[in-house]
Amino acid sequence: GVYTEALTGSLQRLNPLLDAGNQVDRDVDRLIFSSLLTFDSRGIPQGDLAQSWGGSQDGLLYNITLREDAVWHDGKPVTADDVLFTLDLIRAGGNPIPGDVSEFWGGIEAVRLGDHDIQFRLTEAFAPFLDFLTFGIVPKHLFEGKTLAQIEEDPLNLKPVGSGPYRFERLIV
Repeated sequence: GVYTEALTGSLQRLNPLLDAGNQVDRDVDRLIFSSLLTFDSRGIPQGDLAQSWGGSQDGLLYNITLREDAVWHDGKPVTADDVLFTLDLIRAGGNPIPGDVSEFWGGIEAVRLGDHDIQFRLTEAFAPFLDFLTFGIVPKHLFEGKTLAQIEEDPLNLKPVGSGPYRFERLIV
């Protein structure tokens, strides 16, 4: 099928790392790119890329297991490496990553436990931590070796490869 959405504003770049300043980009990115979790209309966390998740009793550790059937629109598997790669870019910060977001993630250790398993280690308990697992994941295999500045200018921002429920086909201006 086809999904059509009308938005007010200008589309700039379809990449969740770059959409903080543009609501139109953000709205489309949420359709194209998956996150670890989403929240339903009642505020209950739902797995997007995450098959399962859980936290330690003291609130310092969170384990996430990714769905093994999750794939990028180009057919490559989504792995823990993609999540860690995305977080490394967020932590590096700089324009257009909001400073508070890069600072938040800079204080959290993310450890690869396996191809589909990640552990987040917090320095202190933070009850709304799951809310912060809604960031869009980008494909490492397409952006590896590039700085955020290089990614900003990458042609893939207008030909995005995501893992979300919708695949970008074309932009008609």
